[in-house]
Amino acid sequence: IQLINFWKSKSIYIHDSVMEKLNEYRLQFKRLMEKQIQIVCENDLIEPQHIDKQRKSLLDIDSKIKEIGKLLV
Repeated sequence: IQLINFWKSKSIYIHDSVMEKLNEYRLQFKRLMEKQIQIVCENDLIEPQHIDKQRKSLLDIDSKIKEIGKLLV
């Protein structure tokens, strides 16, 4: 009985240690993912504004070309 109780306590200790380690890894992974998402958001949110400016510029050029085309007809 003492041997069974010893192994029970050891298995509980091992289980708790493994779960604690897994929880630490989960928290580290969560922090890493949050950091990567923040980096992506900061970098990618700047680029669409730049692309939007280029798109508006191209639309402006297109509208001017259409105006010139109307004048030539």
